[in-house]
Amino acid sequence: MPMLAFVGLTGIGAFVTFAAFFTGPNPVGNWSRRNLVSLFGAIIVSAFVYLVSPSVLPFFGIGYNAVGIAIVAGMLVLTLAPDLRFIALISASVAVFGLLLEQIGFFAALTGTILLSCAAEREHFRKPLGVLGLIVFMLALCWWVFILQLDIRVHLWPTI
Repeated sequence: MPMLAFVGLTGIGAFVTFAAFFTGPNPVGNWSRRNLVSLFGAIIVSAFVYLVSPSVLPFFGIGYNAVGIAIVAGMLVLTLAPDLRFIALISASVAVFGLLLEQIGFFAALTGTILLSCAAEREHFRKPLGVLGLIVFMLALCWWVFILQLDIRVHLWPTI
């Protein structure tokens, strides 16, 4: 059953990612050389990081951490193309959340995810109070929904 869910969610994720290139508020109109080079560069960097990261740091050999760091590295390469910056940074932020959740806790991982997602649009950093308000609201909402109501057991703060 878990494999069925994994395959189903992978297919849905691939479809949504592929569709995001061509639809939405900022579709990639024409695929320039820079877009294609950054896309293939991201694939190559992701594969390299996935293969090398467990030998560099033992943390990346545990579970799916090597996949997470490979996604982050590939998405950061993908940000070199301005047309792909939005989808790359938001995808990287989701991977960062997965990597950081067990290490530094729910609140810090969520804060890092929000900050990295806000970096996708430069306008957000011209209004830091709005970003701070978003962080405070999302921390309170996620705590209420996931911790208080659903009783999900995760560390809220880093464990030392």
